[in-house]
Amino acid sequence: MVERRRVLGMALAGLAGAGIPGTLKAAASQPIMADDWLEAIAHKEFRAFLDIRSFAPDGTPFRKASNLLKALLEAHGAKPDQVGIAFGAGSSSIAHVLGPKVWTEYGVGRKVAGLARHPAEAASLQNEPAKWAATGGEAVATMRAAGMRVLACRNSIGHWAQDFAAASGETPDAVNAKLIAGLHPGVEPVPAMIAAAVLAQRRNLSYVAIG
Repeated sequence: MVERRRVLGMALAGLAGAGIPGTLKAAASQPIMADDWLEAIAHKEFRAFLDIRSFAPDGTPFRKASNLLKALLEAHGAKPDQVGIAFGAGSSSIAHVLGPKVWTEYGVGRKVAGLARHPAEAASLQNEPAKWAATGGEAVATMRAAGMRVLACRNSIGHWAQDFAAASGETPDAVNAKLIAGLHPGVEPVPAMIAAAVLAQRRNLSYVAIG
């Protein structure tokens, strides 16, 4: 035990000697970069970040986003230009923001079929990709028309790209590029949704987890 502690102490001393504290200090001094979506929302009087964690075939994430906007406008007297909402799709909710080419080519429905509410819906997800892609596309277009920013997690997309590449024989990078290109119009990729949530809260956006 003493020997292990001595080795650990030497290792820590080596890290300190390597200048890591200085590196961390230098990194901390760099300005935090924000994406356009956040800059557009941060000055709004009513602002929220919706963290969409899982695919919901019944459209719950879209419905809750719409209900939030409606309540702020109709029940609380907010004006449209006072409201800023970011809809952040990550993990399995990425399926909501992927377009028809991706749904068809890579069988997105198979990846989320386990989230179906009943066997018939699971079968539909796997066999009717155009239907489900269109549903997501219409919902995204509606949110964009209402002024909401729709985000997609690049980390989640990267994980899916690896899975799809293993089945298709393509490289993960090639598939990843297709997934990014195949997002519904207006969807904005961000490096990591968890980081987007932190940046949003840093700018005082209310955080709401959905799913």
